[in-house]
Amino acid sequence: MASAWSCTSLLSTLAPSFKSQFRAYRGHELTHGFDNQGRLYDGDGVLQNWWQPDTSKKFDKKVQCVIDQYSQFQPIPGVNVSGKLTQGENIADMGGIKNSFRALSVLLGAKITAPSIVPKLTRGQLFFVSFAQGWCTKATDNYYRLHAATDPHSPPMFRVKGPLMNLPAFSDTFKCAAGSPMNPVNRCEVW
Repeated sequence: MASAWSCTSLLSTLAPSFKSQFRAYRGHELTHGFDNQGRLYDGDGVLQNWWQPDTSKKFDKKVQCVIDQYSQFQPIPGVNVSGKLTQGENIADMGGIKNSFRALSVLLGAKITAPSIVPKLTRGQLFFVSFAQGWCTKATDNYYRLHAATDPHSPPMFRVKGPLMNLPAFSDTFKCAAGSPMNPVNRCEVW
């Protein structure tokens, strides 16, 4: 018996969601232009302080929230992420997924809440599931110890958890209860 789905219809249905990882990467890279290092360069790529002092102060306060939050994450017991070391990548991860979902929402409009091809998931939910699956990883404890000490990127599970727990669109899409781990009372937002 032939499938009711042709490759073309299947891909056109899933494409916006499967592209979530790619869209988030693009948004991530663009956000680097306004992270703790990228913000130090002006529109011509010249290293200079071009922000007003009040703007810098507000930015630093928002970044400190990210530093403090990520410093609480533990990939294995007793090993914490260095929020200071990973701040630029964390800011970019948060901005990337936020802007990516915003773009998909504009593209799909009201269809963002329509059922997807995956049973029990809306198109918006499928976007986030696809994003998270892109970070699925298996690693040893030794890897996480070394990673936490040297890598400016957070471990993969926190490249999902951190950005999504800080994104109201995620908790709205999945209807996460207020105060739950993925819809905390205190969120961090830089951009």
